[in-house]
Amino acid sequence: MKYFERLGLVREPFSSSPDPGFLFYSRQHITCLQELEIAVRLRRGLNMVIGDIGTGKTTLCRRFVRNLSRNKSISVHLLLDPGFSSARAFLRVLCTQLCGELPDSRLSLWSLKEMIKKALLRMGMREDKTIVLIIDEGQKMSRECLEILRELLNYETNDAKLLQIVIFGQRELEPVVAGMPNFLDRVNFYHKLSPLSFREMRSMIEYRVGKAVGEGCFPPSLFSGPALWTIHRATGGYPRKVVRLCHKSLLQMLIADKSVVTRGTVRRVLREEAQLRRPSRWGWVAAGTAAVVLASGLAAVRYVPEFRALIPGLESALASMSDSGDVLVLPENGPQSLRLGSGLTVGDGGAVEPFIPSSEMPEYFGGMHLAKGESLSEAVRLVYGVYDKDNLKRVLAANPGLRDPDNVPGATELRFPLVVPRGDALPGGLIWVRLGSSSSLEEAHAKLRQFAFFGLDLRLLPQFSRVGGLRFQIVLEEPETSEQEALSRLEKLPLALQKTADAYRPLEGVVLLGQTNAAARKALARAEEAVR
Repeated sequence: MKYFERLGLVREPFSSSPDPGFLFYSRQHITCLQELEIAVRLRRGLNMVIGDIGTGKTTLCRRFVRNLSRNKSISVHLLLDPGFSSARAFLRVLCTQLCGELPDSRLSLWSLKEMIKKALLRMGMREDKTIVLIIDEGQKMSRECLEILRELLNYETNDAKLLQIVIFGQRELEPVVAGMPNFLDRVNFYHKLSPLSFREMRSMIEYRVGKAVGEGCFPPSLFSGPALWTIHRATGGYPRKVVRLCHKSLLQMLIADKSVVTRGTVRRVLREEAQLRRPSRWGWVAAGTAAVVLASGLAAVRYVPEFRALIPGLESALASMSDSGDVLVLPENGPQSLRLGSGLTVGDGGAVEPFIPSSEMPEYFGGMHLAKGESLSEAVRLVYGVYDKDNLKRVLAANPGLRDPDNVPGATELRFPLVVPRGDALPGGLIWVRLGSSSSLEEAHAKLRQFAFFGLDLRLLPQFSRVGGLRFQIVLEEPETSEQEALSRLEKLPLALQKTADAYRPLEGVVLLGQTNAAARKALARAEEAVR
């Protein structure tokens, strides 16, 4: 039995592999993907994404490749290790990818470039395709290879570049590019990835756990609030470090036969890692001896020409050595001011669904079946927020085979047309107590049935975003106007619901498709009275 199965999961939530399906879309990741897609579609040429080790560049790269591959008019070519020994080797690999065959090793640089040029003209002009070259680990590229890319950008029509280039690289690439003004001047989009904030990190952890649960199951709450704060403080918000520490903390939790990762669990893992990294007494002696020997050797090499001639490249390396005494200073700790509470946290929109470049607002919310005793009028109220004749007419028009609206057979799947509310649209400033979420109307309605056993007044909150597509939140019918009020109502829920419930405020760019009902107007009236 695998360890994650003991947690009620079907997949490992904190795998070190760059799985695009587990990529959490923070605001900066969403912005980056959208800007890259726009740049590629407009054929603007050169784009760069820079970030420190562990900020998620490789996973973001894989997700971008997957997104582009869905479009048949885009030809995607990926280079995973661009550390070529020469410009000729680099051009031969590009010829292989773009032309479909390995060129003769005797061809000159000019001939290789001509082969690439003809391939770009054929695919870009005759076949009307967008050719995209995506390079991961861009910091490995030499100046010579970067200059080749700059020359390839000269292949263009009157209004677009024939080759679109996207480079993902570490911070070491920045000074190299800065020293090449002609190359830097060609960069259309330049994005720097930064570590996650505490709220983003918490949402990322919840998102990965949610991805690892079985279909139709609620993700368990595996980390306490203080544990999350300790993880962020120890990792600085770098996704790779967060994933690694969460994985080890879950294993430590299972060993201790506990159900939740606490602050003590995380600190125990950190102490064990510190002990593993700390050299023993004899290790310090060996390290000191090695340092003395190395220093003596360098001194001999520095002053004995015969030794310097034996090692290629040592001359320039010694010339760059200085006595400045530079030291690497690591940040002492993470965030300085984080408020700890009872473990109840305010959500910021939840985990964002995978990026869908071509997503458009659908014609229907979807379909669902009514159980015995459920009326069509109540279903209309749940989906649209209010029941009125216009909404009922829309549903009847979308289901022409429905003979008796008051008696819907259980085998009949009802389709609900999507309606964008106008004057009665829900305002975005309200905060909802959310019990669950789903991308399917049928599944959301099934979850709502389960929660209805607790005697709560509930509604569906349909929403649409270009990033997450269509989604349905299951919320308490009456919203709140402040986070504190939402948390207060959340604490009054039955204990069985408190574990998965949160306070939900829609993110920017999310279109609420529900209509304002009496409960929402009541909350707005309270807000107006408070202002007065």
